[in-house]
Amino acid sequence: MALTGLDIFKLLPKNNCKKCGFPTCLAFAMQLAQKKVKLDACPEASEQARQTLAAASAPPMSLVKFGPPSRPAQVGQETVLFRHEETFYRPTGLAVRVDASLPPAELEAKYLLLFLFGMGALAAWAESEAVLPAYLIGMVLAGTVGRDHQLIRRLRTLTFGLLTPFYFIRAGSFVSVPALIAAPVVFVLLLLAKMATKFAAVYPATRLFAHSRRDGMYTTLLMSTGLTFGTISSVFGLTAGLIDRVQYSLLIGVVIMSAVIPTFIAQKWFMPLHSEDIVDINGNGEEYDVREGNFGG
Repeated sequence: MALTGLDIFKLLPKNNCKKCGFPTCLAFAMQLAQKKVKLDACPEASEQARQTLAAASAPPMSLVKFGPPSRPAQVGQETVLFRHEETFYRPTGLAVRVDASLPPAELEAKYLLLFLFGMGALAAWAESEAVLPAYLIGMVLAGTVGRDHQLIRRLRTLTFGLLTPFYFIRAGSFVSVPALIAAPVVFVLLLLAKMATKFAAVYPATRLFAHSRRDGMYTTLLMSTGLTFGTISSVFGLTAGLIDRVQYSLLIGVVIMSAVIPTFIAQKWFMPLHSEDIVDINGNGEEYDVREGNFGG
């Protein structure tokens, strides 16, 4: 417990020698109680007084270290409760309590969710789109996370049940339907341009990797990465004042239709054949496509 000025005065020699720089021992004791001077300024102080003052001024909490030896976190040895009273010498530590019985997939999902929210907050602070880091992180971790089926199920539940609906509902709330109706020609031209760029970029790559024409068309039509990134870009352009609401409505409409229409065409006419779709009904090698309802060679 900290000593008062009178308590410290009782420990001093009380001879008012002025060697400390103060006219009286009481004045020195008052300054010492306020931590404006140190006891070493009094050459007449006894050893007992020094030990008593040292014990009284010791921090109430001992120093505690934990963590890796190279960079341990340190807690304790603070002499004040509030930062404005005196500088805190130990930086505030942050800790996360983890239940050891948690399944690995649940722990990884919580960690990824915390990381996504943190990166989203950083993006919002930078006046960007909070969902953009999630999109980029998903692309980076796709190959790693894809091997853990349980983790994928948890992430899908979090994404499709919590994050995605709110974002796309927000994005759709800015769309002006009258603006789409008023400019059908512009809408169709933008849609054709979007589809042309998709085919020019994706279809040659499928042929380069020796996919059949049918599989190449199916892959090209289902390539809908523009649905997410196009929406992110459009929302950012609107909120940043780069485009107006009419332009935003046209862009969002094109982005959505460029995913919906090709997906319908792909599912209807370019669905690849799988081994379970082909059966030998006569046992003579004559194959029958159970999905299309016809015979094939």
